[in-house]
Amino acid sequence: LATTTQKIHYLWTYGPTAVFSVLAVFWGALEYQTKITMPWKLMAGSPRTAKDTLLLDYISPNPIVVLWKSMRAKHWPVLVSVFGSQLIILVTIISTGLSVLESTIVQQKEVPMTVRRFDDTNFDASLVDALPVLAVSSIMSGNISVAYPSHTNEFIAIEPFAPVRNISGSELSKAANVNIFLAGLDCHLGHVANVTMLAEDDNWQLVANLSDSICTTDVVNLGARYDSGNATIDRTWKTVGAASLQSCQESGSVGSGSLVLTFAQAIKPKKKPPAFYEKGKTEQLPIGSFEFNATVLFCTPTNNMEQALVTTNSSEAILDVADGHTGSMLNLSSWDMALAFNNSVSSATRSFTNRDDLDLAAGMAPYDTYFKILQAISPGDTADYLDPNLLEADSRRLFTAVWAQIANQHLLSNTTQVDVGTYRVNQLRLLLRPVTSYIMEAGIVALLICALVMLFIRPIVPDLEGLPSPGRIAAILARSKDLLSTFKHTGVQSKQHMEHLILQHRYTMDSQLDGNTVTIKELRSFPTSALPSRSIKWWRPMALSAWMQVLLLLLPLAVVSSLEITYHISVKHQGLSDVTDRGYLHYTWTVIPALILTIIKTLGQSLAFSIEILDPHLVLKAGSGTAKQTLFHDYLYQTSLSRCLSSVRFGRWAVLSVSISTLLSPFLTIVVSGLFEGQPVAQYQRLTTDAVDHLTNFDNISYQNCEEYGWEQATLNAANLLIQQAIPFPKGIFDDYIYPLMTAVPQNTSTTGVFNASSMFAITPGYHPHTVCEALDPSEFQYTLRNDGSNDGTYLPNGEPYYYFLNFTHPAFTGCDCSSPQYTSTYCTTSDLLSLGVKLDPNTTVFQETMDVAYAIPLGWMKSKGWPNSSALAHSNRQCPNITMIYGDWDPHSNTSVNLGGVACYYSMEEAQLNISYALPQQTVTAISSINSSLVQADPNCWPFSLYSINDYLANNGTLSYDGLFMTASNGSKEQTLFTPGNADALAGRVSKIFDTFLAQYFSLNLRNTNFTTGSSRVPLTLVDSSRQRLFQSRVSTSILEGLLGIIWVCTVIALVLFDSKELLPKDPCSIAAQASLFADSEFIDMIPPGAERLSDKELAETAPFKDHLFSLGWWEKEDEAERTFGIDVGQAVSTGPRDTRWTRIKKSLGV
Repeated sequence: LATTTQKIHYLWTYGPTAVFSVLAVFWGALEYQTKITMPWKLMAGSPRTAKDTLLLDYISPNPIVVLWKSMRAKHWPVLVSVFGSQLIILVTIISTGLSVLESTIVQQKEVPMTVRRFDDTNFDASLVDALPVLAVSSIMSGNISVAYPSHTNEFIAIEPFAPVRNISGSELSKAANVNIFLAGLDCHLGHVANVTMLAEDDNWQLVANLSDSICTTDVVNLGARYDSGNATIDRTWKTVGAASLQSCQESGSVGSGSLVLTFAQAIKPKKKPPAFYEKGKTEQLPIGSFEFNATVLFCTPTNNMEQALVTTNSSEAILDVADGHTGSMLNLSSWDMALAFNNSVSSATRSFTNRDDLDLAAGMAPYDTYFKILQAISPGDTADYLDPNLLEADSRRLFTAVWAQIANQHLLSNTTQVDVGTYRVNQLRLLLRPVTSYIMEAGIVALLICALVMLFIRPIVPDLEGLPSPGRIAAILARSKDLLSTFKHTGVQSKQHMEHLILQHRYTMDSQLDGNTVTIKELRSFPTSALPSRSIKWWRPMALSAWMQVLLLLLPLAVVSSLEITYHISVKHQGLSDVTDRGYLHYTWTVIPALILTIIKTLGQSLAFSIEILDPHLVLKAGSGTAKQTLFHDYLYQTSLSRCLSSVRFGRWAVLSVSISTLLSPFLTIVVSGLFEGQPVAQYQRLTTDAVDHLTNFDNISYQNCEEYGWEQATLNAANLLIQQAIPFPKGIFDDYIYPLMTAVPQNTSTTGVFNASSMFAITPGYHPHTVCEALDPSEFQYTLRNDGSNDGTYLPNGEPYYYFLNFTHPAFTGCDCSSPQYTSTYCTTSDLLSLGVKLDPNTTVFQETMDVAYAIPLGWMKSKGWPNSSALAHSNRQCPNITMIYGDWDPHSNTSVNLGGVACYYSMEEAQLNISYALPQQTVTAISSINSSLVQADPNCWPFSLYSINDYLANNGTLSYDGLFMTASNGSKEQTLFTPGNADALAGRVSKIFDTFLAQYFSLNLRNTNFTTGSSRVPLTLVDSSRQRLFQSRVSTSILEGLLGIIWVCTVIALVLFDSKELLPKDPCSIAAQASLFADSEFIDMIPPGAERLSDKELAETAPFKDHLFSLGWWEKEDEAERTFGIDVGQAVSTGPRDTRWTRIKKSLGV
């Protein structure tokens, strides 16, 4: 019906009960009208006995008695109306257990979706970076266990789509008809037109011209280092490979852009030429001296777009692609596609460069970046690429996957277009309980039948204008002389006396011929026997009995106490019970509370009924009252709100109290509908599993681990991708925390149990690289700027030298000694200022350089002399910055003003117990927090960037004016904006994140150990099953119920205190006979004019004697009678009993 996040769920929770509570009010009015009219309806027909007419009382008995009596007497209108009322009560109680919260998989169709469309209008191949190649090569090689980025897989990229409006719950999948992008390569064989072998000092090269039989390419160099220092190829063969982007302009050539792939194998000659042994000599060697094999492919990029039904999951991974049809095509040229691919490969060169290659000239590695990528994704015998089919297949696979990433990053544009799709989500939804809904459906159908029946059999008495009020009965009695005579001196008689007197008589209602008078005719078929004893017994309703008053006062207090107790139990024990589909425990906490509150409501309504029906008589007993307030005022036919208003108008505070109680009581069953609700509760299970590895002691790490070979291709790729947030964290690392790996499924629990759980926790030792970077205060820099001539004689056009030297210092470097530089562009001055050589071009106005301060690359401060910043010292195991990044801008033509900014970083490693949260069933880490962390002291030489700067590892290798770290950390911000404190701190934070990301990858690779001591491989786990539903008691509903019960209790106390029903009436006043007996001895009966009985209550109240007389209830003296009579008459009654003659009768009248 609704989710818990939708406001409409309150409508479904409280709405059904509220509807039936309102319906009960209207049906109650129908029931009362039927009960009070039924005797008159029976008298309007043939003569009936007094039992079916004057003595018939359906108003005061309880509903069970009324049902039984009406069924025996076949008074169907009363039976149906009372049955309908009880049916509404039953359905109201059942409705409180109608809905339940359950985790449900919902599939919504025709959901509006926003779609980003493929558009190559503004595509710029030069903007493509290394991320596509890094992501694809890392995933295909399997070195890091991550999935393809969102909206892509190995073959395609899709147009992203998402619902227009937010849909609550855990998304499972969504589907829509969108375009898919597929790139490909059409390859055909080429050949080597000619080749030249070159031998140099450290390497040999093949210089080849390639052709596809249509055009000849530019020269392609394939080279490699010698196998040994004597300039020889020690192995019998050596392979080389290179990819180049070629543009053939000859007529009929293969497209405007081709990717030319060359894989060659050179076998050393049987007799070594002398040139191989002569260092420093380069000369052409005859091709016949070598055995040379090569595979050459000329490949033309293609692209295709199809429209298909695509399904993705919550992480935007592609789950399914249905068969599609051709959609709109892009205008991408093969040259643009080849150029973009080439740019991505070229940008990734640093990530795929061996450390040896950094010391060599370009072209001296046996494989260029392209073939190194192929080696990474498809390891095997490199000579296999002499097979053109294998080379083509692997190349197409790589190209297709890389271009899927390029399309996802560079070809999508935002649109306002909205399509429709399907959305599957797991939501905590409000569901109908089947059994409850079936019972309610049956009840509603039965109620509809009752309503239809009442439409036809509802008792209507044409001779009565409205309901028969006491005043109207008096008017009819005035015309019924026989009945008036029968009821003489019966006002004080009990109900039993009345029954004995008239039980054998028959009565009918008769209209005179003139149509103006209505009488009740009495037919005495049998003589009346002698009356039994006439001792006075005063009647009191059961609701005002002593034991009922105690129950009315104690029950609400008991319920309030129970609510508080159960609420605290609910909080303490995480719910009251489990919510399951099996069994009927759910109804214990829904139907039973509703039943108890319905009992309280019924008891309160019983008290209200008694007070409201007796209050007019209490007014008459207390003194003279007007007819409008007494004889024509019927509280029972009014709504609770109108009763409140009229009781305030007449000052009847007891009636006001019970009316407020009646007004509030329906809310008890409404609010109890939301008293208990199911909520997911975590269920914990202790278990253990096997660890895959463990982390060695960081203090014992050796220097060799920190050398250049401590890096692997996978770690470099992962670090670069994580910095760009292009992939999720690989296994073993989360948010720069390093943790040991464990087996996928715990050993001492069933697979089903684990995979049905929602999460898992483990506490295990781990490490956290912690690089603290702080922005340096720009105002505290001290510097000098001087220029020098270039070593190679190069000058700017205006005659200024090509190099500037910036000498600077900062208080952050206090106590740090400057050692000899390793790069000529950076050195220490005689004044211990740091000196940075800045290379300029004619248009530059900025500079930036990163210095590994603590390790002499390019500056070395090896001694520590104290550190003034204690807060920084607390985060570092060194006193001088490990990394300092300086940036700024100046006018290279003025040589006077420089804006300097910088970031100082302090490196440390934290060892801690890690609290790891896993999501199941994938067992992916979702969160890590550290417990009891402490700094660890490692070998000062153990710094992964001791031989090579971080710029040698970043995929972004920078430009002439900026290095890679600054470009990555500044995230496109201009250096002029980085001097403000907020921006400078943000830059420092990004630098810190970059180093922590690389350090986490590095140490995750080098600290893992799979050798365990006995028993140390077990890892304790805590399995958390959040699918368990527990029944909770709502604090809001509890407070509302307690407030309502408190108000009802106070109203009950006030009503019982103010209302005095002692010696008020001798019998139940709800029958016609009981009311007529109170008027039979009244003198005002003779004052009622003929025809008044046909008037409405409002009109009758405006006629004499009702208009101009006051009435009272009590004992009356008659001049011609020895005993006093009891009843209602005009004037003031006396308060003493029937035989007290000490008082003379006082007549009071009011008139003009």
